[in-house]
Amino acid sequence: MSALTFEHIPKDYYLLDFTDEELLEILMKPDEWSREDYHLAQIVLSKRGKSIPGSALGKMKVKRLEELKQPDRMNFNIGWWINLLLGSATAGLFSAYMSWTILTLKKTLPNGDKVYSYDLKTRKSAERMFWISLFFTLVWVVVIALVITR
Repeated sequence: MSALTFEHIPKDYYLLDFTDEELLEILMKPDEWSREDYHLAQIVLSKRGKSIPGSALGKMKVKRLEELKQPDRMNFNIGWWINLLLGSATAGLFSAYMSWTILTLKKTLPNGDKVYSYDLKTRKSAERMFWISLFFTLVWVVVIALVITR
């Protein structure tokens, strides 16, 4: 099988309508595109006289991995805490589940590494929410048990 060339690309292929900047974005974010689109973007750019050397592509991939490694951050404002307390009082296990999910959720990077989805501050807040939810769940279990045994 021969190497893919510009002549192999159908004339109506959608990448041919992309600007150079859009094609560069494909090369900067290969995890968001298919392998074929990634390689075809290189071919189209090359045909337009904007070849990207392999060393630059390697640097782009390393930079992208560093971007993807950055954890997300949630801002737990007063509304979150009120919802937590109300949720714990009415459905403590659901609140515990949601906070446990935030606390332990991980994402898999294109290279196979797994990193936490949320930053340390967010995970610490989720841990507090988890323990508060479990406490209220326990309180409700005790209250229900006392009511039933009377």
